Amino acid sequence: MYRDGALKVLSIFLNLKYSKIFFDTRYRQNFFLNHLLYKLYVDFWIYFKCDSNTKVTYLSGTPPIFKMNSYIYCCFQNANIFFKNCNNRNFFSWVLSLDFLRFVFFKIFKKNVDMWIVFSPIARALLVESGIKEISIKYIALFNFRNKKNIKKKKYDLIYPASLLAHKNHKNLILALKILSLKNIRPKVLLTLSKNEIKKFEFINLIKKYKLDIVFKKFTNKTINRAYSQSKILIYPSLNETIGLPILEASENNLIVITSKLPYAYQFVNPNLTFNPLNPNEIANKIQFAISNKIQNIPVVNNNLLTIKTAQQLFV
Repeated sequence: MYRDGALKVLSIFLNLKYSKIFFDTRYRQNFFLNHLLYKLYVDFWIYFKCDSNTKVTYLSGTPPIFKMNSYIYCCFQNANIFFKNCNNRNFFSWVLSLDFLRFVFFKIFKKNVDMWIVFSPIARALLVESGIKEISIKYIALFNFRNKKNIKKKKYDLIYPASLLAHKNHKNLILALKILSLKNIRPKVLLTLSKNEIKKFEFINLIKKYKLDIVFKKFTNKTINRAYSQSKILIYPSLNETIGLPILEASENNLIVITSKLPYAYQFVNPNLTFNPLNPNEIANKIQFAISNKIQNIPVVNNNLLTIKTAQQLFV
């Protein structure tokens, strides 16, 4: 199943040429205590097994519980843990969420990290705001895209590659499609959701009721480009992102990009159209304009940032 930028980051690090051992602290059972216990085990293992000549990288953004003998890198891409980025929740729902526990964990143990690695300007700014000195932050542009020729016949008007997490904002996208259906406008939309996610949101009932033209297909990081090549427009109503990887991927594949009018959308590209993600009517209007074929594709902005070679050099 295709997910956000995390798997892309992991795949890049897997390909780096240095000696490595990977631990996955996401326990099979989705229970916080199990995650914590296994993390304790991993941190203890690193503490006793790794000496001062070892460089250890925490890819999950969660710092170690102990101050290690080794040099510790931590890749931060967890904007969701900060309340300021949870604009779809009130303060009390945030306090009762797993994101709040991750935020507390970050605040307590961030001192145990020697160098933070970020992949976007937003992530760097969040760390600085959290009291981490800029000298302790390394910015790496892992996503160095080049525009591809995209001449395949288009099967879908819109694509939204995202999981059903609350901040992905599928609810307002569906409401926008409902508004368009009342005008007898029904763009063909590709959503990358699993069967369980489809059941949770009751998509099937909504599709039948409003005669929406929505297709569900699963993709991996290796096959997602095929989905882009069959699509005209990326619709991206997410309420919060650290990277917003699909915006880059869609731009690489020469799709029109319409997205939330939020800071993450402007980090690497200039979107064709933006909208208030909390306003279904505005989303609907921008979709209607986009499918009218009155706008052109956009290139990826060249930020002249660091490249993957810099990441390779970090661990030599």
